Formats: sequence, structure tokens, C-alpha cells
Amino acid sequence: MATAYLTRRIEKKNKEGLAPIYLCVADKKNRYYESLYQMNRNFIATDDEWNTATKKFTRRKKEYVVLNKQLDEILNHSRSILADVIYRDGFDIRKFRQKFSGDKVKKEMLKDVFEKRIKELLLSALEIEKEFITDSLPVS
Repeated sequence: MATAYLTRRIEKKNKEGLAPIYLCVADKKNRYYESLYQMNRNFIATDDEWNTATKKFTRRKKEYVVLNKQLDEILNHSRSILADVIYRDGFDIRKFRQKFSGDKVKKEMLKDVFEKRIKELLLSALEIEKEFITDSLPVS
């Protein structure tokens, strides 16, 4: 079962000790991280500004009430998308990413479509070549 949660990526701390907040979507095998700092430059915190147990900003963070409300909305939205994706297709991180980010087309999806089409064309060309060779052989 896939799940979504918030995390502070301490391995990405800057010189001031600020680490960005990420949305993590995980299933049994993989984890996908979406930077919330890219959405809102306030989604970054020091050790004192982030509570790892509650996964929320502490009172030490300026405008922590507003930011925590935004984080709750993002988390609820992501869980709703995740439930919808799982219900319709089973867990597929690309479909989750597409719905979460709002992008219509992702490069990976295009790559998959093109690779599939190239394989179809190659198989078709091989079949035509096989028929041509078979038809051009002399009959004994």
C-alpha cells in the first residue's frame, strides 16, 4: 500500500542549517520525493523550527500556523490523488506525479510511448522483410 507523508531532508541542509520540506510518496519498493520548497520558499526549517514527530513547523517558525495549514492541505490533496490513482490503476508514481504537479505530459511517459511505437515499427518491418524474402525465393 502506498502512503504520503511530509519529511524534512536534513541531508540537504544549507550553510544556515535550513533544510527543505518534502512530500514523500512511498510504496513497498520505492520512494518519490517532491520538493515543497520549490512551491513555497517558506517550506524550509532549522532543527528548532521543525517537529519531526508531528511533521509540522514549531512556534519558532515565523507564520507557523499558516504554513502548517498549507502543509495539511498539500498532504490531504496528495492523499486524495494517491487514493484515486490506486483505485483506478493501482499504484503508479508517474500518474501520481502527473496529477500532483498538474503537468499534462511527462518526459518519462513520452519516452515509454515512443519506445513502444519504435518496437512495433521494427517488428512490422521484420515481418515485411520476412514476407519479401519468402516470396522472392525460387519455387522448386
